[in-house]
Amino acid sequence: MTRRLRGAGIAAAVLGALALLVAGFLFGFERETRRVEVGYGPEARQNDYLAAGRLMKRLGLEVAFVADLTLLTDLPGPDGTVFIPVSRRAQTKVQSDFLLGWVAEGGSLIVTAEAPVAVATAASDYLLDAVGIGTEQHAESGAGVVSVMFHRFTPDWKKENEFSVELDTSFTLVERQVWAFWKSPLSRPKMLHLWHGQGTLTVLTGAEFMRNSRLTSADNAAFLWNLATKLDHAGPVLLVHGQASPSLISLVVSRFWPLLIGLGFSIAVVVWSSAVRLGPVIDGSDTERRSLIEHIDAGGNFLWRRGHARILLDAVRQAVMKSVSARHPSWARLSRVERGERLDAALGLTHQQRQALFGERKKWKEKPFVAAISELERIRSSV
Repeated sequence: MTRRLRGAGIAAAVLGALALLVAGFLFGFERETRRVEVGYGPEARQNDYLAAGRLMKRLGLEVAFVADLTLLTDLPGPDGTVFIPVSRRAQTKVQSDFLLGWVAEGGSLIVTAEAPVAVATAASDYLLDAVGIGTEQHAESGAGVVSVMFHRFTPDWKKENEFSVELDTSFTLVERQVWAFWKSPLSRPKMLHLWHGQGTLTVLTGAEFMRNSRLTSADNAAFLWNLATKLDHAGPVLLVHGQASPSLISLVVSRFWPLLIGLGFSIAVVVWSSAVRLGPVIDGSDTERRSLIEHIDAGGNFLWRRGHARILLDAVRQAVMKSVSARHPSWARLSRVERGERLDAALGLTHQQRQALFGERKKWKEKPFVAAISELERIRSSV
């Protein structure tokens, strides 16, 4: 009971100390409210052109956002406007023809051109190629403020406005097959307007002026409003704010096709080299093993056909001498003459046996060779 009371007292003392610390902290410091910049909200972080769309909507236009080009299927009527400020490298020819068909019926399309890249890795811009618009690289790089004369397309052709707009100054637009009815600046244009059927196509070198962080700079907002209402278009506005990334397979096929050809050729060579057959086909149906005597016979025939009868005869002679040395320990210390005398005294060798054991010939014929082998076998059996 005493231990429980002591534990409860310690716990109460600890809680009391913590309470005093918390109370001292709360009453000893003043509360101060500060405004902390946390950046854009989730919607603005996902849509870099959210402010541009809300500006046009606040000024009376009906604005809808489209996540990427693959979802651009339902276009507004002939009085509508479509903004595509994002990269169109993944745009297909079918999508480009669909947009140009809508422009020909009276729509207003505003797109940005892709900066020129190396020819070996360049993807086709089907939309601009179809209307004859190209690009040329300049020494300048990055975005910069450009003075643009913007025509209001009203019956009074003298009403022109000049805007300072942020565009990409690293390249310029080029009229290759058609003439734009309005371009600005006249030298190295960064903006082209051209008729396509009953509608208009506007091409810009960049869309920095539409971004959330740049809309309030220079004359970007005023320039955007003039673009949206040119030719008195007051219909709905579609703004594409995201880009569909091309699949890995299509990217490799379109830009790295030489690598694929080399890889395929290498694979074909490896497969072909590993499939080459060396020698005749061996019938594996007979699994019976050859006997030892067949191997010995085959080896002997091979040496005889190659003219190496001396090797066969020496092998038999060494076998005879090995049998004799096993019975006579001092045999290894004897000379060749002493060995002959010892064998002659012990075995009574005949002349043929002496010739077989010690005789030499440059070339052995079959009959003398067989006779010599027979005599050697007689000597080994009698030892």
